[in-house]
Amino acid sequence: MSPNRRDFIQTLAVGVAGSSAALARDRAGDANAEAAEAPPAAVADSIWFTDMSACRPADVFSDTLSKGHWRTIEYATSERRGKLVYAGPETGAPRLTLPLGLVGWHAIYIGLWGGFDELPFAVKLKLRGEPCFHMIQKEVSSVETVEEAFFKVADLTGQDLELAQVTLTPANSAGIAYIRCQPLTDAEVAAIQQNRRQTATRRLIAFNDGEGIFRRMPSSEEDLWEFVESLADSDYAELHWGIVGERVGHPTKVARHYGEGLEDFSRVDLRSQMESLQQLLNKGINPLASVMQYAHSIGLKFFLYQRMGAFAAFPPFDEVFGSRFYQEHPEYRCQTADGRGVMRLSMAYPEVRSYMVSILQEAAEFGIDGVNLNFKRGAPFVVYDPPLVEGFRKQYGHDPRQLDEWDKTWLEYRSGAVTQLMRELRQALDRVGARLGKRLEIAATTQPSPAECLFFGLDLQTWINEGLVDNLLPMGFSHGGPEVDLEYFLGLTRGTACRFHPFLPVGKQPRNGGYVDVGASASSIRSMALKYFDQGVDGLSVWDSHALDVRSGLGPVMRRLGHIDELRAAETESKRRERKVIRLTSLGGCDVTVRVPTDEQRLYPHGTPHHAWTGL
Repeated sequence: MSPNRRDFIQTLAVGVAGSSAALARDRAGDANAEAAEAPPAAVADSIWFTDMSACRPADVFSDTLSKGHWRTIEYATSERRGKLVYAGPETGAPRLTLPLGLVGWHAIYIGLWGGFDELPFAVKLKLRGEPCFHMIQKEVSSVETVEEAFFKVADLTGQDLELAQVTLTPANSAGIAYIRCQPLTDAEVAAIQQNRRQTATRRLIAFNDGEGIFRRMPSSEEDLWEFVESLADSDYAELHWGIVGERVGHPTKVARHYGEGLEDFSRVDLRSQMESLQQLLNKGINPLASVMQYAHSIGLKFFLYQRMGAFAAFPPFDEVFGSRFYQEHPEYRCQTADGRGVMRLSMAYPEVRSYMVSILQEAAEFGIDGVNLNFKRGAPFVVYDPPLVEGFRKQYGHDPRQLDEWDKTWLEYRSGAVTQLMRELRQALDRVGARLGKRLEIAATTQPSPAECLFFGLDLQTWINEGLVDNLLPMGFSHGGPEVDLEYFLGLTRGTACRFHPFLPVGKQPRNGGYVDVGASASSIRSMALKYFDQGVDGLSVWDSHALDVRSGLGPVMRRLGHIDELRAAETESKRRERKVIRLTSLGGCDVTVRVPTDEQRLYPHGTPHHAWTGL
C-alpha cells in the first residue's frame, strides 16, 4: 500500500473527512492489486467456495425472490456442484460476508451468473476493511453459463470477502456462483510487489464525466469512491473528472449546481441525479474534493475537465446543462458571417473568458493538480464575432466575411482569442498554485487533425511555444471525425515539454485495414495500444474508463495497457487475463443442456438463439 493511501485511510479513521467508521481499518496485506497481476489459472490447487449460502448472515437466504433476501439456486457444471445466490434489483438484499479462513497470498476469482434482458449484470466485492467496493460486470447475458472473472490478488491471512448488490448503476445484480482462490508462489508475490513499486508503466489517463455519477445516485463518500477504485494499482497515472459548462457538482459561489432552479424538472432520471447531489452537499460532502482525495490516496493526479462549448444546449437540455450567463448575455454569442446567432459563447469577449476561467479557478482552490479544457466537445468557440471582424479589418484592411471560410490568415487571426483564454487561465492557475505550493498543469482535449484544430481556433504551436499547455489529448473518431493524426501531433510535441496522450479508440474494432463501429475486443485494444506506443506517444487517454475497467473481459486488459513489453507478448498475456466461460449442466434441478431442436443451425444459421425458456 502506498503511504498516501495509508495516510488517507488513517485520516478518515479519525474523522477529519467525516467518513464512516468502516474506513478506519487499513487494507490488510496491500490487498488491492490490479487484475492483470493474476497468474495463469492453475485450477488444480485452487480453494473453491461453491456453496454461497455459507455466507453470513445466515438468515438472509431464501429459495424464492423476496425483499431483503438473496435467492439460493442449486447448479452444476461438468466438474462441480454448488449453490449460487442471486438478488434482483428491487430486493434490497444486505451485504454478504464470506469467511475465507486462508493464509498467504492468493489470486481471487469470482463466478458470475445471470442474464435475462439487455441490462448488464454486475456484483460488488471487497475485502474486509477496504474503503469501498469494486464492481465487476458480466460480459454476456446468459443463465446457461457462468463467467469466471478475476478480482484481485491479496494476502488473505485473517481476511473475509464481502459481497453486495450493485445499486449505483442501471444494472441487474449478478448471481454469485462461486469464489475461487488460487495460492501464489513466493516468486509470484515478489514480482507483484516489485511491479507495484515501479511507476514507469503508468502511462494512462482515465476520464470520468463526473456529473454522470449522479445518475447512479450515490449517497455517501464510499459510493463516490467506487468510481475510482478500479484505477488503484493500475497503469493509470491521472484521473480527469468532468463538469459541464456552468453546472458543477461541488460547492460553488461562481457557477451553479446541477439541480439549481430545476426542482420541478420532469425528467425522472435527471431529477434523481440532482436530488442525489443535494443530499451529498447537505451532508457536508464535497464530491469533487472527496473523489480528489481518494484519487490522491491511490497515487493518481486529479484534473478537472471542462467541456468548453457546454455553456449552451438545445431545448429541452438547455434547462439542465445550459448557462444562465449565456441566457443573460446574448451580446456575447458567436455569430455567422451574415449576423445570425450561433448557440455558443464567443471567446472573443473578455467577459466570456473571465467567466470561464473563474469557474476553473474556483475549483482549483480545492487542491486539484490541473485542468483539462475539452475543445472537442462543443465547438465552435469563435466564428465571425464582431470584435474579431473589426480587429481583422483594422490589421489587414479586409472584411473577413468576404473571404473564403477557410482563409488561413483569417483562421489564424481568430485563433488568437482562444490563445488569449489559455494565457489568462495560465495566469489564474499560477496564482492558485502559488498559494497551494505547486504548479497546476493545463491539458487540452483537441480535435484530431491540424485542419480541424485550425478551423476551430486551436493554435497548438503557439500554446506549446508559450508554455501554455502541458499535455495534448486529441480525440479521434469522435462525432464523425477522423483518427488522430499521430504524425502531426508527434511533430508538434517532440523535443518539447508538452506530452502527447491521444485517446484510444475503444469504440472501434479494427477490420480490413480500417475500423468499424463496434466496441473493441480485448485483443484489439491491446493491438491498438501497441500501435500508438510504437509510433512514439507518451501515453494514452481512455474516455469513460470506469465503464470499461469494471467489465470482466476488458478491465484486466485496460488496467495493464502501460506495460508495453507485455503488449508485444499478447498471446501469453491474453491467456493470463481472459475471462472463462463455464457452461452449466443443471440449474435449479433443470437440465440446461437440452436443445430443441437438436440441429439448431437449420433454424438459426447466423448464431445460437435465445431459447424459448430464457427469452420469455
